[in-house]
Amino acid sequence: MVASLLLKTRRILAVVASIAVITLGSVGYLAVGIRYAGFSVPMEHTSKVVDGLVTIPAGGFVDYPLVLPETWHGTMVRGSFTVSGGNGNGLNVFVMTETNFGFFQEGRKYYSYYYSLQRPTDRIAAEPFPSGATYYLVYSNSSPNTKHVQTSVDMLYYLT
Repeated sequence: MVASLLLKTRRILAVVASIAVITLGSVGYLAVGIRYAGFSVPMEHTSKVVDGLVTIPAGGFVDYPLVLPETWHGTMVRGSFTVSGGNGNGLNVFVMTETNFGFFQEGRKYYSYYYSLQRPTDRIAAEPFPSGATYYLVYSNSSPNTKHVQTSVDMLYYLT
């Protein structure tokens, strides 16, 4: 009876071991197959645009070019800012195309992906941007006082 029980136990262990080998082998084959088939899970990357205190003179602006290579996809601009200095706000933050930045500099009508509406503090969120182009993050001060902006802005993107 003990011999019969040991024989059954060995058979059960052999079946379990066989199932484990087949399962692990299949998972390994699946992982190798996906890797060699060129599939990959896209990973988000981050590029810092600005992080710190920015001083914008009265009636002036400070800009940061956002250059997006062809290999970047799904690019988003994310960040925040808080304004201080002088009476009233008078500070606007924009994210715009290179063409619209030229219009902005010339005092012409322009379009922006993001516009802060002169809020003293806000989160910046603009997306998506086509790759292979240049955009601008602009801090514009229309007030007669110098403004100080504590800001942190990143570009988030995926590589191809």
